[in-house]
This record gives sequence, structure tokens and C-alpha cells, in this order.
Amino acid sequence: MEKKALPAPERIKAVFLDIDGTLFSHSDWKIPDSAVQAVHRLQEKGIRVIACTGRHTLEMAEMPLDSVRFDALVTLNGALCLEKDEIIYHVPLHKEDLASLLEALQEDPFACIFLEKDCMYMNMHSEAAEKGQQDINTSLPPVTDVSRAMKNNVYMIVPYVRDDVWQKASAGMKHIKAARWSEALDVFHEDTGKAKGMHEVCRYFGWTKDEVIACGDGPNDLEMKEACGFLAAMGNSVDALKKAADYITDDIDENGLAHVFEALGLL
Repeated sequence: MEKKALPAPERIKAVFLDIDGTLFSHSDWKIPDSAVQAVHRLQEKGIRVIACTGRHTLEMAEMPLDSVRFDALVTLNGALCLEKDEIIYHVPLHKEDLASLLEALQEDPFACIFLEKDCMYMNMHSEAAEKGQQDINTSLPPVTDVSRAMKNNVYMIVPYVRDDVWQKASAGMKHIKAARWSEALDVFHEDTGKAKGMHEVCRYFGWTKDEVIACGDGPNDLEMKEACGFLAAMGNSVDALKKAADYITDDIDENGLAHVFEALGLL
């Protein structure tokens, strides 16, 4: 269903793609063949393909993503953006916020993942964390001394916790925002997000907002609309994203991503 005039295909310099549910199907745990072919054809035409995800690169390495090559990465909901392994843009969590969290974890422990640039670790394991990581086919990070967070850049934390417990534990964290998924939260710096990461990647490559498009399916993809000229929602998207998007395509398992690029005249 079309909701906005389609952009001129010759103007498009890059496509920002959410991974889970947009590029990568969880029903058969792979990128649909049609999407692989579409990404390759875009890149052959000189259009850059940028991953835009809440995932860490270590999580991405566990997924069968080798059939596509990303020209850059917006990871951890925009908190860490990379070209190859080089940092384009990053916003770590405030040390005072982390200190407050560590104190809360001492008083009333719950499982929490800490994500640095090159590693992931936890204060403890739990049934909720084990199930949550299994649901996204990602290994449970090792338990270690999380006081290292005070010495290193931590870009996101993933607490497996109920909302009421998190509200109390995060009372002293003044510079964060959080996005709920399943039994966990993605928690990152309040000054970042997918839109901010996209903006910084565009500035790095010299693209304007109107020269890039984005595709997503989840609630954390809503803000992508702020940083692109055209936002497409997958057929399997949450209702809020479908309402906000400029275009709604088919389900990921019905070649939805390839159909977006075809509709835009990019293939």
C-alpha cells in the first residue's frame, strides 16, 4: 500500500536496513534469497547498504549473514556506528549512570548484559536471560566482574527485568532511554538512537536525508523516519510502524524487502 510519492531512484545513495524481521527471517533463520539478490544488485549499482540494528557485532557474527556485505553498521540502536571495524560515531553510557546501576545490582540483583565495542558480558545468568537469548538465537554472554564497566566504554546494557523492578533500579540513571523487547530492555544513552546513528553515518559519507531510504519492522525502527527521506515498513511490522511509514510492503517471508526496492525502481 503506497502512502507517499516514491523518491526518484537516481537520487538514492544508500539504504538503511533493520536486521531482525526486515532483512533476516526468524521463521527459517536466514536471509530470504530474494533479499540477498536484491542487496547485491543495489550494491552493483553503487547504492550503499547499511545495517541499522539493536544488535552487537558479536551477535551478528553468530547469525548466517555472510550472504550479504554491509558497507557500514549502525549497531546498538545507534550508540556505536562502524565502517568495517573503525568507529564512525559512538556515545557510551555515562559513568555515573553505570555506577548507579552497579550499586542497584548489588542491592537487588537481576541478570544484565553489558555491551562494549568488542565484548559482551553479564553480572549473572537467569532463566529469563537464557530463554531471551535463545529466542534470538544468540549465546548467553559469560559472567564476569562487571565493575570493568567503570573503566571501559559501555554502549548499551540489556537488563532482563520487570518494569517495576527496573523503575526502582534505574532511578539514579539520569541520561538513558530504554526500549522494551520480550523480557528485556535495550538501554542506551538518551542522546542517541537509530535516527541519530543514521544521521551521523550520512554526515560521514556526505549524504543528505533525502538521498537515503530505510526499511524496518519493529517499534525501535519508528525513529528511522526522522533520518531518511522515505521509510518502508515490512508487512510483518508492528502497527505503529505501518501507520508512520511512507510505504508498506509484503511480509519478510513473502519477498517483502525485494518488493520495496522494485517499487522504488532500484532494481
